[in-house]
Amino acid sequence: MVAIHTYALDGTAPWQLLTTPGALQADLHGRMAAWALLFGLPSIALAAVL
Repeated sequence: MVAIHTYALDGTAPWQLLTTPGALQADLHGRMAAWALLFGLPSIALAAVL
């Protein structure tokens, strides 16, 4: 995860996720949705065009 900078730029924010109940799952789902929107949709569109 750090190699692709998913959590590398958060600084001390992961500690807030670990100490807040349920926050880790919500954070993970939010990051997966963001990756799908930023990279999934353009990849599908590009594959359709090609």
